[in-house]
Amino acid sequence: LIYTKELKTIINIYQNNLSALKTLINLTLIANIIVYLLITNSGYLISKYGDKPYFFTAIFVIISFVKYRHYTFKKNNTIDPVKIFFKSKTLIISNTSWLLSVFVLNNLW
Repeated sequence: LIYTKELKTIINIYQNNLSALKTLINLTLIANIIVYLLITNSGYLISKYGDKPYFFTAIFVIISFVKYRHYTFKKNNTIDPVKIFFKSKTLIISNTSWLLSVFVLNNLW
């Protein structure tokens, strides 16, 4: 990586506005959770799959988002999301539980 004047300027902008970036990330996280809840309660989903409680799957989505946010902010680890996923038992369990809950709701409910 070659450090040019432009790259140093960009790095300084990010470092100076770190709290603003964290706020934007938090707002995006909240917006994603709200959109997921809206989709799971939408008329389209109800008309296509019936009146199944898909909103319960939001618990696993929220756990995954919050845990991933913890890894990126508290541990400053943003290099490889796949490595973060396989290192975190919480992420593995919550994502597997989400998959199982969707499978159960689609096929066994």
